Amino acid sequence: MTSDGKDSGSLQGFQLDRVLSEDPKTHAAALLGHFSAIIDGKDSKEQAIVLVEKTHFEQRFYAGLGNAELKDAVETGAPEERATKVAKTVDSPKGAAAVSTLSFHRNAFALERTQSLGQNDIYTWLLGWTASESTSPADIKITLIRPASEAHVAKHSSQPIYVVTETPEMYKENVEPWILAQPPSRIQWVYNILEKKKEKDSILYENPDPHTGFVILPDLKWDQKTLSSLHLTAIVHDRSLRSLRDLRPESEEPRHVELLRAIRAAGAHVASVRFGLRALTRLKGDDTEHEMGGSALRCYLHYHPTYYHLHVHITAADNALQPGALVGKAHLVDDVIDLLQLGVDLRRRSIGVALGAGNELWDVLYGVRA
Repeated sequence: MTSDGKDSGSLQGFQLDRVLSEDPKTHAAALLGHFSAIIDGKDSKEQAIVLVEKTHFEQRFYAGLGNAELKDAVETGAPEERATKVAKTVDSPKGAAAVSTLSFHRNAFALERTQSLGQNDIYTWLLGWTASESTSPADIKITLIRPASEAHVAKHSSQPIYVVTETPEMYKENVEPWILAQPPSRIQWVYNILEKKKEKDSILYENPDPHTGFVILPDLKWDQKTLSSLHLTAIVHDRSLRSLRDLRPESEEPRHVELLRAIRAAGAHVASVRFGLRALTRLKGDDTEHEMGGSALRCYLHYHPTYYHLHVHITAADNALQPGALVGKAHLVDDVIDLLQLGVDLRRRSIGVALGAGNELWDVLYGVRA
């Protein structure tokens, strides 16, 4: 693997042990492996997980389909000759539009180069190229988790999914003590964002209020190009809020409803101003304008979340392939606001949860793995 000057080298030395899961629909896979290390003078292995997914097609790729001139420039001749021919071809109108087809005409499986997108605690994000031409778009989006815990392995492993009901008693007696017992290091990367130690330049919006404040930034699973897969994350400043179970009825704590409303409004503002995704506010028909109040976004909370610090996912409404938006996982912010305004105490409500059989929550809820 070569470097383009921005390569973090994070994958150097990674050795694959086994494939944890793969999805041919989303062209993604989770790989378990290790890095060799010397700890206390002894050879050791550091467990790691690499998440890979193919990047989406760019507009230039669509425009360049069928451009035989560029394909010939890429596939014939010595490397130096190919580079010259590609340069000449790219100078033409068709070639400029089709330059992103370069990587699709390569029969290569190893990454030629990578580029770091950022690093926060145990997580590193990279782009990967299977072709070495600098003009081609990245072929693969990569997330490296190093070191990876057994909880990470369970989360990313292929496993049957069951829908279970978590009662208020199960939460109070089993789940809440388990959450409170988790070490702060488990979500240190979240604190790094809130404290501006990491990803400071990625923050798109911030309300600094300690009770009703939050930051919004792009989810690093999103390529920040394809509008239909837009994915932003709002992370609250209040560290006492771990999940939707900690949100209180409006009559008891009105600031929680205020917080959710502010996130919903700020998310719509950022999606519109920064990315051009606008809400549907009026519908014309029969020479009359009707207020619709529709949104081009889904704003939802996960239960159970991946990490126990309250955060809201903000995605494009037409992103039908977003697995986190499925029933048994996602709870619309509008619905949560409505429940809190009606006086519902979420601590005393049974909640249906879609849970993987290998998830550590099985032990917490039932005292045994499925």
